[in-house]
Amino acid sequence: MLLRPAPVARACAFVDPPLTYETTEDRRLYMQAMELAGFDMLFPKDHFFSQASIGMGTRESRVSSPDVYVPPTLLKAISWIESSSSQGAADLPFGAIGPALVAFDCGYGISQVTSGMTVPLGENNQPTDEQALVATHFAYNIGRGAAILIDKWNAAPDARPIVGIDTNSDPHIVENWYFAVWSYNGFTGPGANRSNHPMDPIYAAWPRAPYSCGAQNDGLGHDRSRYPYQELVYGCAAHPPLVKSADAAAVAPSGDIVANAVTPTRTSQANVAGASPTPAPNTGNQPTPIVKPVASAAGTLLVPLWQPMDATLPDLNNPYWRSPLGLQNFQYPYNKMDIPTPKPQHADPTARPSSLLRSLVLGAPKLAVDRPIVLVNVRPGQSASPAEVKISNTGTGLIPWRVSSNKSWIKVSNQAGVAVGNDLPCKPGAPCVRTATLKISVDPSKVLGSDAAVVHIQGLGPDGKAADIAVFVRINVAIGVPGTTRN
Repeated sequence: MLLRPAPVARACAFVDPPLTYETTEDRRLYMQAMELAGFDMLFPKDHFFSQASIGMGTRESRVSSPDVYVPPTLLKAISWIESSSSQGAADLPFGAIGPALVAFDCGYGISQVTSGMTVPLGENNQPTDEQALVATHFAYNIGRGAAILIDKWNAAPDARPIVGIDTNSDPHIVENWYFAVWSYNGFTGPGANRSNHPMDPIYAAWPRAPYSCGAQNDGLGHDRSRYPYQELVYGCAAHPPLVKSADAAAVAPSGDIVANAVTPTRTSQANVAGASPTPAPNTGNQPTPIVKPVASAAGTLLVPLWQPMDATLPDLNNPYWRSPLGLQNFQYPYNKMDIPTPKPQHADPTARPSSLLRSLVLGAPKLAVDRPIVLVNVRPGQSASPAEVKISNTGTGLIPWRVSSNKSWIKVSNQAGVAVGNDLPCKPGAPCVRTATLKISVDPSKVLGSDAAVVHIQGLGPDGKAADIAVFVRINVAIGVPGTTRN
């Protein structure tokens, strides 16, 4: 049984939230996809789900490098701040299939992609394939989020500062992403509906304790309203949440208990408990620190959702930053700013993943439908009895699909969704019907008599196959003696 979809804005790409798959609570599948996206190994050089190049260098020697990179841990932290790293709606359990997460502003999925998702962009006011992929498939949503973040980086120097003029604006230095991360949520300042200006008096006084996604008793900040967006992301990257471990071999050290630690719920928004020690700064010359699993007070084994990442926020008392960032100068021409990298400098500890990981994340899906023809019976003045078509995935991974028709009077239960391969886990008791049921009906006020139409089911992603369903409409008219009909 599917959960009832939450209503969304009429202007969004989809009238109702499409169907999606929510992975298990450890979110390992999502984290792996973000590691691939960070190294441009998820959808390399794709025109929509990646970027062809990334800017580097000083103002006088700015070049476009084909070596596209974004720190994967920043993607992970953004996903937690945006959605608690969830592709599905807040009330959809882990290991389940149901409505996708859609925010009030038409932000979809794990990366809360809003750009390009606020109106249907396809023919006849229908969603496009790209919109369906963003809404239904976690990997494409993550890829699009990474592409948007890189696009914010590439806005320098025309519309954003160049950060890291002393480090050749190297994207491998996490501090150099400060303005790009700020821009992901809106390059806004005082007076905006959501100000992300670090000197805005609505936030805690500078210097302020870093934000944390860890335990409430870790001595750091947990009130989101007291931090601009970029500080939420950097703080969460350094102090990640803890989640239940799916690794049965992991053993918590004896007596290593986190006070007040609880596992996150589907409706939590980053203020989840669980703490992990922040390792010493890692500049790439040190080995990645080992973070041990810990046990909650209830005895549940918890692990950090990602490897903590060191980062240094800009010192707003430094004249390089304070003058142009001052409230009196927010309209300062940012495209004229050349800023050194804050000291110290840090690299993301995430290692480049194996090329085999992509096939594990995306799988090898194959679209299948159970019938090529359906019949819909209609009685004038009454609603039509819908016909059903089963959409399944005979391969592995997710097969996203999108539905269109050649007749305006056709009605379908879902504009898009997924069919789930047997390799992806379903949590016992969760709503997880791997085969999607598409209900096809008609609008009796628009169909004038017996007619026919074609419903096109387009498989998206690696498979790309399609299936056409012939829909025949039969008008049943009651005449003569009650209880008899003439067709």
